[in-house]
Amino acid sequence: MFAYYNYENKEKKSTEFKSLALNVQDSVKKIERLFLVVTNFCSSKCLLCSYWKNKEPKFISLTFIKRKVIPLIRKYNIKFVCITGGEPTLHPELDKIIKLIKKKGIFVTLITNCIGLSKHFNKIKGYIDGYMISLDADTPTLLYKIRGNKNFLEVNSWPKKIKRESPLLKLCFLV
Repeated sequence: MFAYYNYENKEKKSTEFKSLALNVQDSVKKIERLFLVVTNFCSSKCLLCSYWKNKEPKFISLTFIKRKVIPLIRKYNIKFVCITGGEPTLHPELDKIIKLIKKKGIFVTLITNCIGLSKHFNKIKGYIDGYMISLDADTPTLLYKIRGNKNFLEVNSWPKKIKRESPLLKLCFLV
């Protein structure tokens, strides 16, 4: 079972997420994994996804994490949080979100296309327990067709960089 936060706040241009899309029966005492969507924005233009079509990026706020997510983690004894998006590395406070969640003893996984990882990597590397990296193609041409960007070398260089910095870290690849 997993919980999923959704963001919708059209009345005001706020970084707060309006609703929790979580349908939990009263008998549920524990949720193992939380998939936390920290933004609705992405820098890729993947064929199978529409996040890139969002013209107005929204980001979950640190206040929301403190007031809503952390209590949810405690209430349901959540042990694993997968931080995702859109592309989570586009979030300007990603490092603070990760550190806050990790401080609670949670196993933190970052799901990323790696395009913006260089901006956050040095700040988060000691707080991430695992990465799920989208490697959608084995050639630059195919990556461009699938994702609409030309970052093949950058994306494919990250697994080695991550392992060099943190040899015991878990890496998963979405292909």
